[in-house]
Amino acid sequence: MKVVLLFITRFFTVFLAVVLYVLTVSSADAQVYEKKTTYYDASQKIKREVFFVKKTKSKVIRDSSYVSFFQNGILKSKGHFSTNLPSGFWHYYFESGVLKATGTFIDGLNSGQWTYYYENGSVSTRGYFDKGVKQGEWKYYFESLPSNLKSEGAYLNDKREGVWKYYDETGGFKAQADFKQDKGMYTEFYSSGSKKSEGLLVDGKSSGAWKYFHDNGQVMGEGEERDGLKEGQWVFYDKAGALVSKGVYQGGKQFGTWNYFHPNGEVASSGEYINDSKEGDWTTFNAAGKKIGEGNFKSGSSIYKEFYESGKLKIQGPIEKDKNEGQWNYYYESGEKEGACFYKEGKGKYIGYYKDGTRKMEGLLENGNKTGIWRLYKPNGELAGLYKTYYDKDAPVFETLVSDSSVVLSNDSLTPAIKPSMKIRKKKSRYFTPRVNEFSAFILGANPVALLQNSIPFSVELYYQERIGYELGLIYNNDPMFKSHALANLNELYSRGYEVYFRQKFYQKDKDYGMLYFAHELRYSSNRYTSTIIDTTYFSTQEVTLELRETTIDYSILFGDRIIKDSRKKGFTFDVFVGIGIGYRSLSKDWPEDNKQYSSAFSSVNSSTVRVPFRLGFTFGYVFPRAK
Repeated sequence: MKVVLLFITRFFTVFLAVVLYVLTVSSADAQVYEKKTTYYDASQKIKREVFFVKKTKSKVIRDSSYVSFFQNGILKSKGHFSTNLPSGFWHYYFESGVLKATGTFIDGLNSGQWTYYYENGSVSTRGYFDKGVKQGEWKYYFESLPSNLKSEGAYLNDKREGVWKYYDETGGFKAQADFKQDKGMYTEFYSSGSKKSEGLLVDGKSSGAWKYFHDNGQVMGEGEERDGLKEGQWVFYDKAGALVSKGVYQGGKQFGTWNYFHPNGEVASSGEYINDSKEGDWTTFNAAGKKIGEGNFKSGSSIYKEFYESGKLKIQGPIEKDKNEGQWNYYYESGEKEGACFYKEGKGKYIGYYKDGTRKMEGLLENGNKTGIWRLYKPNGELAGLYKTYYDKDAPVFETLVSDSSVVLSNDSLTPAIKPSMKIRKKKSRYFTPRVNEFSAFILGANPVALLQNSIPFSVELYYQERIGYELGLIYNNDPMFKSHALANLNELYSRGYEVYFRQKFYQKDKDYGMLYFAHELRYSSNRYTSTIIDTTYFSTQEVTLELRETTIDYSILFGDRIIKDSRKKGFTFDVFVGIGIGYRSLSKDWPEDNKQYSSAFSSVNSSTVRVPFRLGFTFGYVFPRAK
């Protein structure tokens, strides 16, 4: 019995010691770990990071889970720190909330396979890291076709090494390069298999001597490239090997004197470029070397004129940024109008005429070149035929689709463009480009303080997160606001009316001070002024109520700031703005113009036809998210 009691006593003694140790260690651990939160703003309302630190005798280190946020509250990254270094599996996100990248850290360095994504959710890149350095096979994919490879190859110590292959969006073989320490000769091919271009790639960018080829094997252009951009003297040729143009590039942009040539080697046009835009006097010549056209350019824009050999005007029209723009007119050598075309960004519909002014032909032009289906008419106005146009050696060729054999298609003043076309990638404006999973909402707004100014404003805005807004507003005016107009005092001016406006807002990124924006506005207003006076015009006294109607149309430019707690959530919002505009005012009276007594009753009403309104105001509102 004593032995049993002794065993039980020792067991509970050990058990209590273990419990006390665990409690002591837990308490100690709780004391050395401390939660830390950082903020974007001084008022500590918008979180930037949340993590824990471990306090030791010598230093404070991160040793816990870690999360960070964008300014709009969306998760930016999440993972874990171990003794102040990223460790384990991490996630990174776009500002829209879509996954951006995933991968593992070991001792603070990228390790193992990492995967990167486009903002539409498809995979962008996959590959391996070894202690923060790219190694082994890497693959890149198209954004629009996530299952199709864009390029693939191997890295050795963060440098491309060996054969890399490139593909087009259909999955077809496009090009290859053989690298050594990230330097390699790149060769691209047409779908037919003929060579398209070749040159040296250094760190992924073209460098040194490069050549481009037509699909028949003839050299199209050759010159130097640096950091992926054309640099220095470049020369271009047509498919027959004849010189087309030559000039200098600086940082990928045309600069200095450029000459364009006819197939016989004669100069076709000549002039100066500054930053890829024509500048100063440009002259056009025919194949015999005689001047036939001229234009004086400023930042790529000019009025271009072309002449017959006799010196008489042949073509005239504006050019903007090297594209035909606006009204172009074409003339016979005898002076009659041969045709007209209104261009928009280099494209327009052409209508040609016989010398007596009747319609001759119509079709589409692109910078002076016929394209698509053209219609030819008889002098009596009947349709003579339909023709499909294409170009052979820079000359238009007409393929007959439907034709009256009694009519022959004759030449006219429309000549093909001399300079070969160049494709330039257009950068999309962020304001008109929707983002994946972007927040949108309706914002209802009003300003009760405006009652003090005898008006009641109300607005509704369709808002897209930190990008663009479309606001429609209605303002009711009644002066005085709280007094019946039916009980108007003598010689007191009363007014009543409304204003309707539409605003387009371009929002900047959300900051501590709110979302700054610039906007433009179109506004229509209609107001009725009334005044009761004692009429003494005809030697008698009687009360007369007069009315003056005012309508205005204004266009204004505004600058403002929308303050909202979170640009992606519902809640209260405040909008303040300032601006200036210009407009037109129209007044109508219900009394004779020459009655000075009646007119004096409305002397305080501005009668100027031109308005310059000053806009200053603010609205309170509430954000209602749109259902998706």
